[in-house]
Amino acid sequence: MSQFSKEELSFVKEVPEQIEIECPVCLNILTDPHLVTCCGHNFCGSCIERVKAGDGSCPMCKKKEYQSFIDKKCSHIINGLEVYCSNKEKGCQWKGELRNMSTHLNKEKREGECQYEEVKCLYRKCQEKKQRRYLEDHEDKECPQRPFGCQYCGEIGTFLSITKDHYEECRQYPVPCPNKCVSTNMPRGSLTDHIKECPLEPIQMGNKAAVHFYTGACGRHMSARILGSGCWCDAVLFAFHKGKFDKYNPKLPNIFLKYQPPGIDVDPFKVLDDTEATYEVLPDDVLDTVTGIDDIPPGVISSGSAR
Repeated sequence: MSQFSKEELSFVKEVPEQIEIECPVCLNILTDPHLVTCCGHNFCGSCIERVKAGDGSCPMCKKKEYQSFIDKKCSHIINGLEVYCSNKEKGCQWKGELRNMSTHLNKEKREGECQYEEVKCLYRKCQEKKQRRYLEDHEDKECPQRPFGCQYCGEIGTFLSITKDHYEECRQYPVPCPNKCVSTNMPRGSLTDHIKECPLEPIQMGNKAAVHFYTGACGRHMSARILGSGCWCDAVLFAFHKGKFDKYNPKLPNIFLKYQPPGIDVDPFKVLDDTEATYEVLPDDVLDTVTGIDDIPPGVISSGSAR
């Protein structure tokens, strides 16, 4: 039988004062009671053996010479006392003989009759204590250290590591287009390629690489490049490319550009008329080969200069 302190126990009936139920050494309820011949007091079997192994004097009368033996009558009386479960205040309705309390509680074990007894979560890095009736839900649905797999790429870790760290770098995790185009979500690993084709990606000024875009949700695949530097624009170059939306063949009569240098407010102006007449499919990198306004390949559309 496990050891219990008197404060842990709630007796169904008041224990008569003449019944000695506490060990004078450990002050807990007597476990395996032993009677000493010197003064007739009872001690826990383990307590009196520990005393004998020390200075040997009786803890009550201090005599050196005495014997101790199992007190079966005392053991029978104590073990037969009726008690309520020590988890009564938490809601447990059990009551029974003290001898059965240990089995009912089964302390620190996952399995046990008392569903109000608190036991540790099985995951080592958690070890949070939960009542048995809540333990399964905690370990399956709440514990941050429970096994968890990324639903996007399948990597396995703990719920905490996947949701806190892995999702921040997972290449399959869905992310929105930063330009808020119609492609609302896509795998993080596809975002860079998408930006190159996003119709809402701003075209940057200067002699930089061409920017690819679609003229609409089902529009043409085009690229554009502005030759110039600072507030000056020598020419706006356009090229048509083979793309997945070509089969829809939308009309694209005009192209407008709003070139707004820092601190200068300008209105959009038309840079290209009659694109149908100038439509020619060119390689994707054609604009990147242009080194200056005198080096524009055939088929590339130039709007002329603008400031």
